[in-house]
Amino acid sequence: MKRVYDEIHGHVELRDVEVGLVDSPVFQRLRRVKQLTLAYLVYPGATHVRFSNSIGTLYLASKLASAMVEKGVINRDEEELLRVSALLINLGQMPMSHAIEGIFVSKGLTSDDLRAFLIENSEIKDILNDYGIDPKKVNELYSGNSSLGSVLDSEVDVNRLDYLQRDSIHTGVKLGSFDVDRLMQTVRYLENGTVEVDPKGLYALENFYLARLHMYEAVYYHKTIIAFELYARKIFESLAMSCCEELLDAKYVMSLINEGLFPYWDDDWFSARLYQALADPDVSEALKEDIRNFFNRKGPKLVAERLSYSGPDRDFIDSRYRRLVQYGVPENAITPFEERVPVINRSKVIVDAGQDNILSRLPEYLYIQRIYVMPPFAKRARELLA
Repeated sequence: MKRVYDEIHGHVELRDVEVGLVDSPVFQRLRRVKQLTLAYLVYPGATHVRFSNSIGTLYLASKLASAMVEKGVINRDEEELLRVSALLINLGQMPMSHAIEGIFVSKGLTSDDLRAFLIENSEIKDILNDYGIDPKKVNELYSGNSSLGSVLDSEVDVNRLDYLQRDSIHTGVKLGSFDVDRLMQTVRYLENGTVEVDPKGLYALENFYLARLHMYEAVYYHKTIIAFELYARKIFESLAMSCCEELLDAKYVMSLINEGLFPYWDDDWFSARLYQALADPDVSEALKEDIRNFFNRKGPKLVAERLSYSGPDRDFIDSRYRRLVQYGVPENAITPFEERVPVINRSKVIVDAGQDNILSRLPEYLYIQRIYVMPPFAKRARELLA
């Protein structure tokens, strides 16, 4: 048994198996993977890491699990399974998280795939086996198909409950506040990622969804944060294509695991690659200039934006892109961005139908459409699109 101090939840108790997992190099790696990637470029305090979120997720899961044991809903073995699964929730997170994960997703490798592989093919497997915990059952829990799995993967899962609070505090954005204790006391987790909330917890649930929506707009999809995530991805892809295409291959990531190097595949690894490129005579001056601009916070500028809850404008990006190119803005200086952000999945949230509530009026999606342009062309682009 060991206690660690968390800035959100206070002292968190770790059982022996959890201490073993936390002390493993694969898990310690999460101390060097930021929770919000490049958000610190806008919110200087947002330097917290996936390690902290993992501890917080364990804490909330342990509270729920203890209550479920007392009520006879689950047994002690299921409680331990839920605890370790919550602790390992971030195990497969990639360097720079969202900034470069999309590259590997297009190659058929997600962070969830990585987590599943690590749990069954690394030191994590040995630690779990030593304490009589089946690694396959841990992976099965992440599917969200069972009521226990819904604690980890649902509209109101413990990971979301933790990171909304954590991200709000570290960014200083007060929009992420809600009564997590009240919500946890009144939520019931069903199968297939469905949750049912007692009427007494309705206000807490409404505040949770409003907090999430506001955090999407103010933090997670902030125009500058997204700009630099797109820039980081562009630089990484360009660097890989110029010297080492294997960096973009899912097989490369798997080779890191097999060679025992995965614990060092973190945000520092990404930065080191860029530093090396600056000193490499074979790297183009144009790419070096992009790297210097990235480190000096001189990234793409937003020149057009459309936010909507009703749906995308099919011609918004195409028409503006064509106009910019037509009047001399280089295509390689233009970066379109389009995303459909889920706000609420009502089919997965059961509330008292007899009560009028804010949830029924929330949009299902937030649609974001943007065009970014590199700084030398930003003024001209804004004039063209005015």
